[in-house]
Amino acid sequence: MTHAINRQHQASSKLKQLPKFIFIGNASTTSALDSTKELNLPANRNFLNQINVGNCVIINQIHVPRNLTRQLKHLRLELGTMVQLVSKTSNGSVVININDELIGIGAEIAQKIIVTLVDDMKL
Repeated sequence: MTHAINRQHQASSKLKQLPKFIFIGNASTTSALDSTKELNLPANRNFLNQINVGNCVIINQIHVPRNLTRQLKHLRLELGTMVQLVSKTSNGSVVININDELIGIGAEIAQKIIVTLVDDMKL
């Protein structure tokens, strides 16, 4: 018995195109600011991994080595940028939305990014 197989790729209109996703992992961040937890942050500022999912924030400070700062700038993750926290894990890793692109940030890096909450805004 012979079976014919149609090998043409057929795009389904039901499939939703997923946004681009990039992950910045746990690079060695110890040389930048060894203990960002010792910083005395104003009441309206937090570390990125302390924000609630769904909230929008503006990036105020990034305390990572220079080579990692360049990578983050390449991804448009720099001072003054507004981002929305999409998800976070129990260990502190986060996923943020910047202009409909998802960027995953490892816990070591997320706890070195200082942000200010933007009231009642969604991206």
